[in-house]
Amino acid sequence: MWAVILLVVSLSWAVSWEDVQKKYEEFLEKFRNYKPPGLSEDRKKKLEEDVKKLQENAQKSKGMFEVQGGQIKFKGGGVEGTSAGLSSKAAFYLLMSSSVPKSIWKGYADFVERAKLENRVVFVLRGCVGGCTYIRPTLEFLQDILKDGDRERNIGLWIDPFIFRRFGVKEVPCLVMVKGDQLVDVELSPGRLDNLKVRGKEWISCGDWSLGWHFKVLCEKSKEEDVCALARKYSPY
Repeated sequence: MWAVILLVVSLSWAVSWEDVQKKYEEFLEKFRNYKPPGLSEDRKKKLEEDVKKLQENAQKSKGMFEVQGGQIKFKGGGVEGTSAGLSSKAAFYLLMSSSVPKSIWKGYADFVERAKLENRVVFVLRGCVGGCTYIRPTLEFLQDILKDGDRERNIGLWIDPFIFRRFGVKEVPCLVMVKGDQLVDVELSPGRLDNLKVRGKEWISCGDWSLGWHFKVLCEKSKEEDVCALARKYSPY
């Protein structure tokens, strides 16, 4: 029985992305009223407590993300107006990898929060950590990034290979600025070219630099007042 529980908790992805939430629901339903038979009262109580902890952990993990159109979105902030088409403000995709040192991840996350850019900047991974057969390594990695002492950072985290493909990014970190996208289906990735009713203007800055420097580069490339205002306000250069 415990092998089955551990298998479900590890969240095997032999099925499609859309089955992830269904698997969690099946797991929770299966053990919600679990009563182990043929055991002493003390042993029953201990097993019931263990199952309850597993349920709580699974529920917490479930609450960390949602799956939409091949895209995994972890809780936190996110690009403001993505579903509305980004017609008035620029959106920023910070393309990252688990190979980027966590100190850089956390430095970027601190900057995003300090500058109150949670609704303008979203962190994007190409895929799951170690592959998407199991989600647990990815959850553990991102939980560590989200953790800041006793609190959780309020930043947006996506897994979206379409974003990487759209901008042709091979190396990270890269900060991509997009202005004017209009989506066909707001539930699908903005990285899918077949999901763009209107493809907005795009600019990119790549390198192991501070976010302030990335904003400066994007300002110089785009001449867009939105990003130039951010560069003037937050760039130390």
